[in-house]
Order: sequence, then structure tokens, then C-alpha cells
Amino acid sequence: MAEDTSSEADGRVVTPGYLETVRARLVDGRFFEPADDEDARAVVVVDETLARKAWPSDRAVGQEIQIDVRKEDGFVPIWAEVVGVVQHMRHHDPRFEIREQFFVPFAQGARNQMGVVLRARGEPLELIAPARSAIASIDKDLAISNVRVLDSYVENARAVQRFTMVLAAAFASAALALGCIGLYSIMAYDVSCRQRELGLRAALGSSSAAIAGLVLRRGAALALAGIGLGLAGALATGQLLEGLLYGVEPTDPRTLALVPILATVALVASWLPARRATEVDPAVVLRQDSSLLISSESQNKFLVSI
Repeated sequence: MAEDTSSEADGRVVTPGYLETVRARLVDGRFFEPADDEDARAVVVVDETLARKAWPSDRAVGQEIQIDVRKEDGFVPIWAEVVGVVQHMRHHDPRFEIREQFFVPFAQGARNQMGVVLRARGEPLELIAPARSAIASIDKDLAISNVRVLDSYVENARAVQRFTMVLAAAFASAALALGCIGLYSIMAYDVSCRQRELGLRAALGSSSAAIAGLVLRRGAALALAGIGLGLAGALATGQLLEGLLYGVEPTDPRTLALVPILATVALVASWLPARRATEVDPAVVLRQDSSLLISSESQNKFLVSI
């Protein structure tokens, strides 16, 4: 990095094996080795975000970068060689991308506090006792605190967002159910009001498929209108929900691609009234029309006789 270029980054001091333990993905170069001690050349591992920002058109490995490391008399700026590039990781909050990161070998920038990361093949809690014994064998006066499984840390960090997501999903499911019931009710009422029309169409030769298609097209028009208004509202208010989303953008195309599922549900809600419309008996409808006509004529004659 050029001497006149400066940028703040999130620095961490780690021992050899830490990046492998947390399964950091190595993009270029290598991880730290035991030979990277206080007598060796100062080295650093950067994340790909910092690498792209500092050397947009060059390979980061082999470049030099000035960083601040802790020494006996405080933080001291030194020049270190980049030996590796790793994928950007979320250390503080799984919801947000933090600023650029770099890692320094513990032997070249020791701190007075340290976190130990262990990876277990079986039950992680079974490693607590052996870990305490191993640390006590080094220094029995070291205090060990805040022992927890990484999964529980992630779950606690996402508790508010998870509750909000479950609540939103419940309301969305209820809204979808109410929408389907409403669409079914509207279409059923529409079919009931149009029984004579549908019966006349059947009497004049319209097939059951044509009558069902007529009802389904009406239901599809209502559903598409509602989906269009819903999409417009989602795009307009999506930015307000950005803080509650994790790994998904407010205008994520994969999420918006689920809209055809809503259209399918709407068509299913219209299918039952459409099926009912095909069962209309033209003879019954025509007899009802004839009865109404006779009653009307009888009423007119009665009025005239008075």
C-alpha cells in the first residue's frame, strides 16, 4: 500500500491454526505458521475486502502494508508483508458486513487478553474440562470465563431477527390464507350471481372447459391485480425492512421470484368456484327463468283486472 494511503481496518491477533479452526476460506497465499514468530519478518493476512481496496489491480500477496501492532511501549506502526488473503468474515454481528480486516501473528503482536477457539468432532461441551486443564498447566492463575458453543453465540446474536422473522412469517401466512378465502368468496358469489348467464352459455353450446376458463380468467385478473399492488408496495417499503434482513436484499430477485407461487395459490382458490360453474344445469336455469316470466305475467294480469 502506498505510504500516502490510509484506511481503518479491523485488526485481530491470532495464533497459527486459528484461521483453519474457524474454517476461514483461503483465497490466496497461506495461513500463519509457527515460524512466524517475533524474530521473523513481520507478516499479515488480510481479507479480500481490504485486498481489493488496497490493491485493486494487483495481487495482494507479497505486497507491504503498514499496520499498528502492540508492543511493550504501546501500539507501534510497522510494515508487514501480506502472506495470505482470506474471505471476509463476520466477527461482531452476523447481520452486517464490518469494515476491512487483517490478522497478525500472536508472537508478533501479543495482547493481554486472549480467546481460545476449539473445534470438536463430537459434543463441544466435553472439551471444557480438558481445555481448562491444559490452560492451568501453562498458568494456573489464568481466569477462564464466557465459555460457550459458537452456535449458541450465533443464535443469541440473531434472536431478535429470528423472532421478527417468525412473527412476520406468521402474519404473512395469515394474510395469504385470508386472501385465498376472500378470493374464493368473491368468486363463489360471482358464480352464484351469474348462474343464469352461465346456464344460458351452456344451453347455447359452451363447453364446461370454456365456462371454467371464463371464471378462472376473472379470478386470475383479480389475483394479478393484487400481486401487482403487493409488489409495488414491497419495492416501495423494502428499505424500511433492510435492518431485519440477513443475507437477503430488500429487492432480492430470488425472493421476488416466489410471486408465481402466490399466483398458483390464487388460481387454486378460483378453481372450486370454476368447477361449481361447470355443474350448472341449463334446464334448471331455464325453468327458473320461465317461472319468473309466468309469475311476472300473472302479476300484470292481476293488476289489470283491478
